[in-house]
Amino acid sequence: MSDRDDLRELASQLRRASSVMRAAEETKLAGGERPRKVAKSDFAPTAKPHLESLRPYSPGKPAAEVERELGLTDVLKLASNENALGMSPLARAALESALEDSSIYPDTHCRQLVDEIARRNGLGPECVMFGNGAVELIYYLAQCFLAAGDEVVTSGTSFSAYTIASRIQDAVVRAAPLDGAGLDLGAMSRLVNEHTKLVFIANPNNPTGTILGVDELEAFARTLPEQVVLVLDEAYYDFVDDPRYRGSVSFVLEGWNVVVLRSLSKSLGLAGLRIGYAMARSDIIRTMRQVQVPFHVNVLAQRAALAGLDDDEHIARTLQLIREGKEYLYAALAAAGLQFTASETNFIWVDTGVDAARLFDEMMRGGVIVRPGTGFGAPRHIRVTIGLPEQNRRFMQVLLASITRVKP
Repeated sequence: MSDRDDLRELASQLRRASSVMRAAEETKLAGGERPRKVAKSDFAPTAKPHLESLRPYSPGKPAAEVERELGLTDVLKLASNENALGMSPLARAALESALEDSSIYPDTHCRQLVDEIARRNGLGPECVMFGNGAVELIYYLAQCFLAAGDEVVTSGTSFSAYTIASRIQDAVVRAAPLDGAGLDLGAMSRLVNEHTKLVFIANPNNPTGTILGVDELEAFARTLPEQVVLVLDEAYYDFVDDPRYRGSVSFVLEGWNVVVLRSLSKSLGLAGLRIGYAMARSDIIRTMRQVQVPFHVNVLAQRAALAGLDDDEHIARTLQLIREGKEYLYAALAAAGLQFTASETNFIWVDTGVDAARLFDEMMRGGVIVRPGTGFGAPRHIRVTIGLPEQNRRFMQVLLASITRVKP
């Protein structure tokens, strides 16, 4: 028998064996016997051990999900600090015209936006970088500046992305308590040591809505060792009225180890498009670009943001809505005997006096979604977004009725 005949015979035997095995498997399944499950350890990849203890970011619950789960209609979401007026009309028009170009990859460096933000702040374009939301830039900073065993300082009651991004890099996060409802720079300063690489400050702070003045920040920055990068997250910058607040770009202009983050999601109503930016010394921006995901800010977000920046009328209407909403809610909360923190943002931090997790569930059943303070280590607080006048009134009605039902 030739070699070719041998190969044919072998192939035939293999086909017969495979057929017998399939028939045996089908017989087992027909009799209700399940095939053996492969143990997880046989194929499990080796993940970084420290990720086992990581708590991922928990976003606000979508209104559609609550409606589906509870059989409700017209659920009001006041949990994620979105713009109640919606998207800037100029941004919307630009977005619609940009649909034609959505089959083409976007400018990975967002050059038009970078040039515009640089011009508005007196910076060179090499000092500005855009991201898929400011939160993407937080993750880039952690990737660039943190290694296992490095340390990060932040507040224990602040935006959780600082901790998550740092822990992914196996860094140690040291969190300072609040001073009342405000950030305690003295406590944060005492946590800084030779291992500290990043300090994250939300200004205004999320969830409390309080601010630090630029003079306070400068005094704090002067105490930091030279290896530390101070990150000022100014996602709610546009809403601040307090005159002590303005001026953080001076840190960048003067060459400090400071990164200023801002968002276009809030005042321009672009939360669903995800866009924000960083301003920093050119060497810091250059380092962040080393880890940048290609084409990370999509065409629609870039065009909408560029147009929205010129929509002064929409921004003014948004700010007026927030000021009037604060005035109403402050009075309504005070009349109800509830304590709250005066806010420099488009949300209010409220001490409800009851269990916030139970109150959250009860308010959802009443058709209103808020943000419970449990995720911020505040078991009696909620954070509520300031909405349209009728939404604010509905919030107060549901809040007070729900508090009555959950009181011990």
